[in-house]
Amino acid sequence: MPIRPRKKPGAAADALLVGDVPETVDPGLAALLEDPIDTGRSSGLPKVHPKPPFLLRHWPMNWEIGEVDGEATWLPRIEPHLLVRGAAGIRTPGPHEPESNAYADAVLEARRRGWVYLPLSATIAAEHLPPGVPEGRYRRRIRGQHPITRVDVEAWVSAWDVPETGLPGEPLRFSRDRQSWDKWRASLVASGQIAAPVSHAQRNYTSTIERHLARTRNSGIAPDVKAAKVASLEARLAAATAAEVPA
Repeated sequence: MPIRPRKKPGAAADALLVGDVPETVDPGLAALLEDPIDTGRSSGLPKVHPKPPFLLRHWPMNWEIGEVDGEATWLPRIEPHLLVRGAAGIRTPGPHEPESNAYADAVLEARRRGWVYLPLSATIAAEHLPPGVPEGRYRRRIRGQHPITRVDVEAWVSAWDVPETGLPGEPLRFSRDRQSWDKWRASLVASGQIAAPVSHAQRNYTSTIERHLARTRNSGIAPDVKAAKVASLEARLAAATAAEVPA
């Protein structure tokens, strides 16, 4: 049987993430996510702990306050949907299926419940990325060797997770560049890709801080510890009250 050429991922790959959600899964829809990636083998790779691929998504009720250009701003919480086979409806595809068939059912079911997925093919502009990180998709693949077994592995990280300086021979560690991460999240709301927070979501956030503040004020902890916690919660509440929605 002749081998069909692999299709390159493009804008059509986002149909699964942001297109219409059918009542039942179209057998051919899963192939729109992305094609499998050949990892290959190589020497001289950095030591890295494996991390699974993921898709970024937002639950409409989950928001937080961040700082963008010096101003308190409402920002959507963006969470990874880890694509771990055998977990949460993600299966192992057959030998002749595209890798994306493993994820389609889980993604569509999550979207039916209300999750908002971000398009995988979108190019993140350099102004919304850490210094030195090139434009590209929101997730990046790092090939390396497991620090114990020395087998070739992959670590999938977001474009805002930058390697930390460490000792020679240590596994790579990553930290998130909060400034560019917050600017990107604000741009998602300003562009309409993620809808602005509803008033109920904002009230949930502020009421949670108010409950913690009242509980802390009435607690029997040491006065100096209490004063520090109260001041921190009052600052968070003031920021939430003054925060603006990106526009």
